[in-house]
Parts: sequence; C-alpha cells; structure tokens
Amino acid sequence: MNKRIAVGALAAGALLLSGCSSITAGTVSGKEYEPGSTWLMPVSTGKVTVLVPQTDPECWRLDLVSGEDTGSVCVSRQDYDAYRAGERYPR
Repeated sequence: MNKRIAVGALAAGALLLSGCSSITAGTVSGKEYEPGSTWLMPVSTGKVTVLVPQTDPECWRLDLVSGEDTGSVCVSRQDYDAYRAGERYPR
C-alpha cells in the first residue's frame, strides 16, 4: 500500500468511525453523553504496520428525528441540558 492510499484509508476510517450524521435539525428523541477516548489505529505503509493514536472528543449528543431521517448532533453542555425529548432542535 503506498503512502497516499494509507493516508486516504486513515481519513476515511476516521470519518466513518466519528459517527458523522447529515441531520442538523429535528425532534429530540434521546440524549447521551459520550466521554472522550483515545485509541490506536493500525496503518500499513506497505512494509510495516504502525499504530497511530486517534482521539475522539467528548460529545454531548442529541438524537434527532426529522420525518424519515434520523441521526445525531454533538452540542455544547449548555444545549444538552436545555433540550428535552420531544422538543425541536434547534429552537
């Protein structure tokens, strides 16, 4: 695997694992706090495999529903505390 492919795979993996969601507004269906974490991702350079540290920041998550779409957004602690299930986000 060449260096460009390794970097592309690393970026794609980070995006996939980050829990990205395309929804930005909707009705709050749930809430959850996710503490930050650090983990090691193996990346092959073709000759050797190295472990690259990855950090996921803490997330105050609101789960949202909008019609058929579902997803979640990470918000500030203040917004997390301000919203309840059944309320519209953002106001």
